[in-house]
Amino acid sequence: QKAVMQIVLCVEDGCTVDANTERASYVWDYLIERFQSTSMLGKTLLKQDLSNTRYEDTVPMTDHLADLRSKRARCANANIQVPDDEFAMIIVQSLPRSWDNVAGAIPEGATANDVCNRLLLKEKRRNAVGNARAGRSDRALLTLSRSSSRSNLRSLTRPASPTDEAD
Repeated sequence: QKAVMQIVLCVEDGCTVDANTERASYVWDYLIERFQSTSMLGKTLLKQDLSNTRYEDTVPMTDHLADLRSKRARCANANIQVPDDEFAMIIVQSLPRSWDNVAGAIPEGATANDVCNRLLLKEKRRNAVGNARAGRSDRALLTLSRSSSRSNLRSLTRPASPTDEAD
């Protein structure tokens, strides 16, 4: 009865569930039957959502891959099979043009796990290179700042030339 009450409390308002049922499995089966996407349109929308997911460089790759896996799991819950080789292609297809060199290096027949590992490794390398470049540009700005300060200091301390006095 306690499990039934937990389920009833988690159901959105407006959905009627019989709280007097003795077994939680009956309530759960009812909810699955009523809300699980089993229509052709529902299944089509789930598959489109998975296939149309796109990666944005501002989002960590781990988040993007987790999103794709979650959408694949939703498809599986609706009895839509997404084989591993198809899922691997969907992952590659989700990448922007800036990742074409990575996508081109993935061998034919690679599993979805292989693709995920390559993408995570590439993101790690990109981040390392980006951090190294940021460090170099910070040093370059510091060096430029120091050299311009020295030239300003020299111009303040050098004696005036005869042409400066003529003006």
